[in-house]
Amino acid sequence: MGTADPAEAKRLHVALWAAQDREFAQARAAIATTGNAPAVEAKAAVKPIDIDAYAARALAALRKKRAKYLAAGRLEDFNREAHEGLETYQAILNGGDDCVLDLRNRGPDHLARGSRT
Repeated sequence: MGTADPAEAKRLHVALWAAQDREFAQARAAIATTGNAPAVEAKAAVKPIDIDAYAARALAALRKKRAKYLAAGRLEDFNREAHEGLETYQAILNGGDDCVLDLRNRGPDHLARGSRT
């Protein structure tokens, strides 16, 4: 709703509900008149992903994270996390079921570190 104010959220909810009621009433009227559902509005074509730009942003973020770990004297932690992340990505690329996170055999210290494997 875009607001943290409960009173405003309630007002917006009522307005959205009424707008949806009007939209459905118009569709029902169109169906009753023509016997057909109204035409679906064509959506704009999805913009293709610029994989080079995405990769550049990901690499920049990874380098920034590595520098932060290095400055904190935690390069080994960064390398471990990067390795675990790559294992997960490889499992996803392989299409195997091993990419599902299994937390049953992980201790609380492992989970607290935010590891994903």
